[in-house]
Amino acid sequence: MTGPARRIGADVFLHHLTTSIDESSRRAEIRMESESAFSHPVDRAGNEHLAELLEEPSIDEGLTIITH
Repeated sequence: MTGPARRIGADVFLHHLTTSIDESSRRAEIRMESESAFSHPVDRAGNEHLAELLEEPSIDEGLTIITH
């Protein structure tokens, strides 16, 4: 995944956001209620599903990880 960026000499960064499912769901609900241009329907069940699919990033992937 980082190959094309590396070939042109770009550094690759991943901003890894660490929030609980409760907090992520709360923030999504606020965005949806505000009708923000960047909001879309997300509920707790959707966040739980995504959490099951995703894995923690690793420096073995060849990128710099910035955790927030």
